[in-house]
Amino acid sequence: MELLEGGNFGDLVTKLRHKIDDTDLFSLIDQFTAGVAKMHEVGVIHCGLKPDDLMLSWDHKILKIIDFGVAMDAKTNLIENESKVSLTTTLDSAKWLSPELREVVNRSYSRKSDYFACGLII
Repeated sequence: MELLEGGNFGDLVTKLRHKIDDTDLFSLIDQFTAGVAKMHEVGVIHCGLKPDDLMLSWDHKILKIIDFGVAMDAKTNLIENESKVSLTTTLDSAKWLSPELREVVNRSYSRKSDYFACGLII
């Protein structure tokens, strides 16, 4: 497992809001959106993207998406760890969830759910 010592994207933006060079910030956003695109290309839907899931290298130049605990296989529409999807998970991440994922019953996971979270994070 890789050690990412730069903290997460949410902390970076909160703590260093006015100290982040625009070029570096845009590079991180580009890495984030490219990562989500690659994830979807290989058939994975994260289903829970939030700033805490975007970890940074020590120099804040490299961004990696983590926490695929409730990710879904887009081809089968199955969540590998459905038992981990709980009300607690939803409450912890609620502000980053698309409206259709806020429903406790009949959740409709799709790539659009990840895109919604991307828009909120950016």
